[in-house]
Amino acid sequence: MASSAGYIYINDQQQNVEYYVHPVVILSILDAYKRRSDKTENDMDCLATGTLLGEEVGNKVYIKECFAVPTATDGNAIFTDAEFREQMLALQRRVYPKIQVVGWYSTGQISPEHRKPIHDEHAELCRPSQPVFLSVDTNLTSDRLSIAAYRATEVKLGDSVVQIRYDRVPLELIAADPERVAADALTNDLPDSEAQLDAPATISGERQTLDRGIARLMENLESMSKYVSAVNAGEVEGDNKVGRAIAHAIATIPRMEHSVFDKSYADYMEDLLLVTHLASISARNQLDILDKLTAFLQ
Repeated sequence: MASSAGYIYINDQQQNVEYYVHPVVILSILDAYKRRSDKTENDMDCLATGTLLGEEVGNKVYIKECFAVPTATDGNAIFTDAEFREQMLALQRRVYPKIQVVGWYSTGQISPEHRKPIHDEHAELCRPSQPVFLSVDTNLTSDRLSIAAYRATEVKLGDSVVQIRYDRVPLELIAADPERVAADALTNDLPDSEAQLDAPATISGERQTLDRGIARLMENLESMSKYVSAVNAGEVEGDNKVGRAIAHAIATIPRMEHSVFDKSYADYMEDLLLVTHLASISARNQLDILDKLTAFLQ
């Protein structure tokens, strides 16, 4: 609707935008929440807020990086350190010249009146696009880490913005191969101390990771086999999407005789054991050399 006095219209120019977030962003947000300076019972002081960085490719927005921005509270108002944000943006762009501001994030619950000042600051940095608001529920309200993305829509009366409406938008978690390996290690490896929730974990070796991956693959194959059998027996109604996904997965498996597969796997394990043995020998030799050099210098 055209803008004119007395008319209310909704300025929504990004109806078909798709949002994707990388795991490193979520981990950085959780780290910022853990390191926040104000760990009080006041909900406003427990917030961790920051700026989201990424890139826009057509109608897709990829959230790839983020950094925390210090905040201060004065009664019911939230103020962010704009100077600090500008310094961090300048440092980020020295490393990634093409990276751009795509939105902002916050942990916990933040009311709409508190969102508006932060939204306005990021809206200036994101123009002509609207910033996305990423909410991470660190309070585990539903006994899980809930992550949601919201797009701000301006509701105008004439030429004046009277309200900012936040509509939830689909958000997909994507990961590159290195991120997938790291996320798998974080979620599967046991912490060094069970008493400390955030204790560091020892990353499993390549053989343990391979064994775990094969066990998970066998579980998925068994689950898929049961589903196919149930559909063939008429116990479950078939789903075309699931069927196409199964067919695609099977088509990607190379056709190989059992004897050839067994030999390839045995060769791989022998190479792995050999590399592990050589690495241990090299480490011992380096320690011996270091001890001899230390004794000589003394």
